Amino acid sequence: MNKSLKLLLSINSIFVLAGNLLGPLYAVYVSQLGGSIAVVSGTWSVMLLTTTLVNFALIRYGDRVSEHEYFLIAGFVFRAIAWVGFVYAGNLASIIALQIIIGLGEAVGNTGFDAIMAEHLDKSSHIRDYAVWKAVSNLLAAFATLIGGFIVTAYGFSPMFTFMGVVALGCAIFTYLLPRRVL
Repeated sequence: MNKSLKLLLSINSIFVLAGNLLGPLYAVYVSQLGGSIAVVSGTWSVMLLTTTLVNFALIRYGDRVSEHEYFLIAGFVFRAIAWVGFVYAGNLASIIALQIIIGLGEAVGNTGFDAIMAEHLDKSSHIRDYAVWKAVSNLLAAFATLIGGFIVTAYGFSPMFTFMGVVALGCAIFTYLLPRRVL
């Protein structure tokens, strides 16, 4: 695995760790705001539909942007905004708006990540490189979900959302400050 790919995976590992603190706790969070099971699934569906619609736009226009890092950075920023926004959310409309922002971040961020990763894959080890990333990201997600439960139990949702947002914003700033040739 080359240095650029290792750096990309390291940056995204930090993000994945923060992003998965919420995990299944999203349902608990929404229910504490008075949301039902239908509200939880409906607002999550809004995020997935937004991701899909933005991906359709990326199919048409995404390759016009030569610096794929900007998609990755934008994904970090959109999700940071939304996660911090959860601290202040108090009604269904705000949750839906935040899920739309997360969907936008998921679409542009994941597409940017995938494009950068594809650019830096070693010719003879695509499966290995992707398998390493999937193993690492799944392990981090499992660990983060557990840690998220401890954080919420001990301190509540607000500190966790704030931490998630700060980490995502830190990943965006770090990536932005990197020389473009590095990634």
